[in-house]
Amino acid sequence: MGGFFKYLSDQVRLKQVRKARKRQVTGMITGILFVMVLVLNFIYLKHESWLSKGRLTPGHEALDCGSCHHPAEGTWRQQLQAKAKFVLGFRHSDADFGLMKVDNAKCLNCHDRPGDHHPVFRFNEPRFAEVRQELDATQCGSCHTEHTGTLANIPVKSICLNCHQDLKIKDDPLEVSHEQIIAEPIMVNCMQCHDFHGNHIMELPITLEDTISMQAIKEYLNKGTDPYSNDKFSKAITHE
Repeated sequence: MGGFFKYLSDQVRLKQVRKARKRQVTGMITGILFVMVLVLNFIYLKHESWLSKGRLTPGHEALDCGSCHHPAEGTWRQQLQAKAKFVLGFRHSDADFGLMKVDNAKCLNCHDRPGDHHPVFRFNEPRFAEVRQELDATQCGSCHTEHTGTLANIPVKSICLNCHQDLKIKDDPLEVSHEQIIAEPIMVNCMQCHDFHGNHIMELPITLEDTISMQAIKEYLNKGTDPYSNDKFSKAITHE
């Protein structure tokens, strides 16, 4: 009799194991199918907006992801191997995975402006070595962070002072000298007079009343409404 009850008990446990395993297999298959659907949707360009980290910079709204993000070289296996070698110290430079990094070269494909007064080589000068430890201005993305919906991170006066803290101008045209503006909290932002890239053809103000308001600066950065001048030394390159 005891053997019969043991047999029944074993059969009940076996059915429970089979049910649990069936649920595991069903869950695994469902998970794999779900991941495959997600991957296919992400790869399919119609749904590329799902991958966007945020609103594009004003002026970039018509661009698709492939305009800036290009596939990395090699297969995923090769990319992972290169990453692993870099982490383990067998490779000097890091490797891209999935997509290549958006660097200055990609930005300059459209924004190579000869009249720009802030070319990268200026920031790479040895005299700015200490400043680069605090403010890396050698990459476009340091100030122009994409997917934030703004033209640039709003630069406070202290950012400019990293390089211009000893600014003294002979025959200063302002009613208040630049030296005094730097020393005292007279103005909030250098952009109230200066376009960061110096690309606008315009007359600089000589009185504080004629400076651009911070509200106009914020609208410029968030909406692209230019408060400086419609005339520019050079315009961005457009690709058909």
